[in-house]
Amino acid sequence: MTGFRRLQTLFEASLYAIVVIPFAAILFGGGTGPVMAGLFAVAFAASWFVNRRGWPSAEHTRTWNWVILAFVAYTAVNLLFFEVSILDAGIRLVLILVLIKMYSRLGARDDLQVYALSFLMLAAATTVNEGLTFGIMFGLYVLAGTFSLALFHLRTELAERPHVLLTSDVGLNRGYVAVLASISAVILAMSLGIFFTFPRVGLGAFVRQSREGVSVTGFNDSVHLGDHGVLRDDPEVVMRVEFLDVDRHDFASAHWRVMTFDRYDGEVWSRTANHSEHHLRGHHRVFDTSGVYPTGRTRGHLQVYLEPMGTNLLPTLWPTESVQLGLADKLRWMPNHNRITVNAYNDLRHTIESELGVQYVLTVADPPVGDAASPPTTTPSPRYLQLPPMSKRVGELARRVTQSTRSNRERAAAIQTYLERNYAYTTNLPVVHGSPIESFLFDTKRGHCEYFATAMVLLLREVDVPARLVNGFLGGKWNDVGGYLAVRQGDAHAWAEYWDPNVGWRPIDPTPATEPPPPNPFVQRVREYWDAARLQWVKWIVEYDLDTQADMLRKLLRFFRPRGLMKNGGAGATTTSGEDSTGGANWHTWLWVGLALLAIMGVLRFLRRRRRKRGGPASRCFARVEAAARRADVPREPGEGPATFLARLAGARPDAAGHLRRFSAIYLAHRFGADDERPDAELDELTSSLVRRLRKRGR
Repeated sequence: MTGFRRLQTLFEASLYAIVVIPFAAILFGGGTGPVMAGLFAVAFAASWFVNRRGWPSAEHTRTWNWVILAFVAYTAVNLLFFEVSILDAGIRLVLILVLIKMYSRLGARDDLQVYALSFLMLAAATTVNEGLTFGIMFGLYVLAGTFSLALFHLRTELAERPHVLLTSDVGLNRGYVAVLASISAVILAMSLGIFFTFPRVGLGAFVRQSREGVSVTGFNDSVHLGDHGVLRDDPEVVMRVEFLDVDRHDFASAHWRVMTFDRYDGEVWSRTANHSEHHLRGHHRVFDTSGVYPTGRTRGHLQVYLEPMGTNLLPTLWPTESVQLGLADKLRWMPNHNRITVNAYNDLRHTIESELGVQYVLTVADPPVGDAASPPTTTPSPRYLQLPPMSKRVGELARRVTQSTRSNRERAAAIQTYLERNYAYTTNLPVVHGSPIESFLFDTKRGHCEYFATAMVLLLREVDVPARLVNGFLGGKWNDVGGYLAVRQGDAHAWAEYWDPNVGWRPIDPTPATEPPPPNPFVQRVREYWDAARLQWVKWIVEYDLDTQADMLRKLLRFFRPRGLMKNGGAGATTTSGEDSTGGANWHTWLWVGLALLAIMGVLRFLRRRRRKRGGPASRCFARVEAAARRADVPREPGEGPATFLARLAGARPDAAGHLRRFSAIYLAHRFGADDERPDAELDELTSSLVRRLRKRGR
């Protein structure tokens, strides 16, 4: 019975595992609060000891049914009379039902109900957890679920046939575990295959989905000095950028423009312009921004994956030629919900009603070196010359620094040079007395980007140069694993824009260049792997739609297409760069494909030969009788045939002679009559009877 107890323990552990896994998916997705999660975890762990001690009783079944009805009624009342989310109430009810069932398990029927509830928990997790953690939990659930159901079936069969426990040693050998693992892997592969090949119309076509976003400081209607300083070491990724046809090194210090402010009251920046916006011109969701920024020669294209930020502002570069919305939102039915608007500050905003984040492609241009070919005909608003109450020494400083300049561009460059040379960057802000900017300019001379940018704007305004504050992101961290630029919370930055009559608004950054302390290499590498996996999850799972599916199939066909075929299919066309035009895919690719096929064939042949070696049902019955005879001190002699052995065993054990003769006739007919694969009920019964008889006399 030791083997059966081990089987029972493994089954109990697997049953608890398939509840813990979807609960973890719900927990990681924020589907339950800390109090509910803690209570569930404690109560669920306690149920293990309750079941091990055999406390659940049929006498309490009615009581548990009343408890279930009470919680169902409680949930209904909350939904009808209180502002409770249906999703939150449903998750809470499922967790309560799981706990009740874990404390009232009496048989196989209750275990099947636990399986059903765990699957319901996994379904609930899909509504609250769209991240990579759900993918990991889903894979674990498939593996653990397959293993647990196999154990459940084996345990049920043994419970229905108790004589097997007396005639054989129940255990889980390596072969059985390997088969279960293989079945689990096949089921997981089939699930992924169905997902990637079944046609779909996109996540946003029928239901509204969402992903957990990031909370980014500095992109509200007002900004207090000091907001960005606390974000310097925040590694949470806000956006990921892939460089399609440009050198990434050219964008190592790119300024990702997000939001603009015009009024400063001495402590807080705010926005006073008319909040009305107008749509950019667009064709097939390619929106022209030539009227927003001065554009020159096209530089290249960047693919941006923007996380949900709690705002629908679009980070852009200066200058940007056009913005093309990505694939994930192409199949929405209302065209006005897929537009880009621009406000009085030249901030871009999308109108996509989605909380999945936004994919878009930026077409950037080279910044104008001199004056624009077509200078702007408009003039900036007087609000860009607004100044807060300050002492006269601020204006005196601005005039002294710019005394030898003649144009707005020269004045801006002079102030930028002065601030970079005479002030130090720090995130540990010193104590400020009175006006923060005056204290920064004349006393502490230390601050972070918002102090430098604010000082730049105010000094420019003192010499009648229109200027404004811009918040966004600076640079980013290159992810070697995924091959993209990760722009993080810690890259939040502030700089200034000034009015150049010959070009328009120009960015300028007076903050001295600084290098943050290097992170732990191991921690940084783990973060890169995790973030790269998260990006792939978003691209191929969360935002996987018909367009992405078609793109994947095109890439697959292109990979296996003979390289001798031209790109354009006609004369004069050129082959893909770096490809061999003499044959199909690269020779090493086909080599790996061939080795993989050989490995699969080898595994299948090994399994087939092992199956033949082990034999069919008749051979296994003979092996059980042989093992029982060996324990009864009548072992089979080397080279002894089955018929001779069974006859000798009948002579040694007259009490089982009749059964042995009948067993020998049926076994030999099956084994050597080419019918070893067909089970025989009489042979099974004879085997069990013989094992019991041999065991009784052998003790």
